[in-house]
Amino acid sequence: MRQNVFILCIVISVIAAILAGLALSARFLPPPDSPFPPLPPPNAAETANLVAIKTIISFVNLALILPLLKIYIDTYRSVRSRFTMGLIVMVLVLLIYALSSNPIVHYVFGFYESGLGPFTIIPDLFTTFALIILLYLSSE
Repeated sequence: MRQNVFILCIVISVIAAILAGLALSARFLPPPDSPFPPLPPPNAAETANLVAIKTIISFVNLALILPLLKIYIDTYRSVRSRFTMGLIVMVLVLLIYALSSNPIVHYVFGFYESGLGPFTIIPDLFTTFALIILLYLSSE
């Protein structure tokens, strides 16, 4: 019974987040014929600074994820538990997230000048997968 309430709370939270995301994206990212005025374009120097900061943070995340992955793999070799395997999968998903959210990767795949393309969605998808894995592991 308690786990059913927990799952229901998660489902309600996810639905509320989807609705909030739809409402806010309609307001702040209006389509061409939207009644809302578009947001002003960002300052080029400010954007360059933010991209540099995001690149640094992405590399720091990679530097933190790799030793964490090694620790979990070593732990799995000695313990062989499903929980540890789930943590390894979650860390691998976070590794892919860190790679796909790095602006240098965006640039290498040609999405720097024309917008971010699929890289606006891919990193968040991996975060969602990691959170689902973490919720699954935590609820067992």
